[in-house]
Amino acid sequence: MKEQRKALLKYFFLFLGILLLILWTGNFFNFSLIKPGTTEASQLKTNLKFKALHTVKKVPVNLFETALGVIESKRHTTVSARVTGQVLKVLVEPSDFVKKGDLLVQLDDRELKAKFARIKSHFERVKRLYKAKAATKAEFEAALSEFTQTEVALSYTKITAPFTGIISEKLAEPGDLAWHGKGLLKLYDPEALRVTADVREGLISQIKKGKKYQVTVPSVNVLLEGELREIIPSADPGSRTLRVHLDLGKTEGVYPGMFAKVTIPLGKKEAVVVPQSAIKRVGQLEFVWVKDKGGFYKRIIKTGRFILNKGIEVVSGLNGGERIALF
Repeated sequence: MKEQRKALLKYFFLFLGILLLILWTGNFFNFSLIKPGTTEASQLKTNLKFKALHTVKKVPVNLFETALGVIESKRHTTVSARVTGQVLKVLVEPSDFVKKGDLLVQLDDRELKAKFARIKSHFERVKRLYKAKAATKAEFEAALSEFTQTEVALSYTKITAPFTGIISEKLAEPGDLAWHGKGLLKLYDPEALRVTADVREGLISQIKKGKKYQVTVPSVNVLLEGELREIIPSADPGSRTLRVHLDLGKTEGVYPGMFAKVTIPLGKKEAVVVPQSAIKRVGQLEFVWVKDKGGFYKRIIKTGRFILNKGIEVVSGLNGGERIALF
């Protein structure tokens, strides 16, 4: 019995220790935790140095949500070999602009040229015999088929651009072995750029095809406008989003693969906004100095987003009408 009681006490104190640790890490015992809107009477200042006084007001602000996406080209391809052969020359580099029909890669065609010369000679002989009725139609057609196939294969040793665009990646070097389907280069059309973004399913009723939306490319600090062209009618069950495509057209300084943000407007609301110079911070604590009869009191606040040309949104701690110090 004594052993059982010892074991029970051991588990009890272990459980109690874990419980106390959880409560402590969750600030349960921090009775001095200050909530937004709290005014600290002990922080009264009568000689506060400040630049100006500002009356807090509620102003109309735009509501929006951001969908994350990536820049793509609607027209892109991997230029591949169609016959087996050694890569003799690669005539382009990444970022090169090419026109449709430009020679991009030359494969070693010496063996095919020699083979084509033999087959052509054989075809010409069978053709003469067929005209002289000394060869059958089947023999003539077999020779013609072999001649045509070899001629086409020889043309495939010169790999040309399928459309006008920019080389985005080089996948082969001179001396490499190419075979049917082997990728050699990647090419995209810079005039057919779009954004592919994932929009929260709850916002689908807020967006419309044909409407234009603001697109931001943060890495190059570029602001664009994209026209919503397509909403894929199938939601991702994991992320609860739907995929959309917005056309950008030709855009300088923006490339496929870049991260982009699509801004979806959701209307307006009244919000408390204060100048950034009014907000003081100590660690994670944010506060302003509010003027009262006896001087200035520290008021704890919680801030939201930055609003261009207006200031910082205060989501709690101020109601409007207060006079605060600017620094």
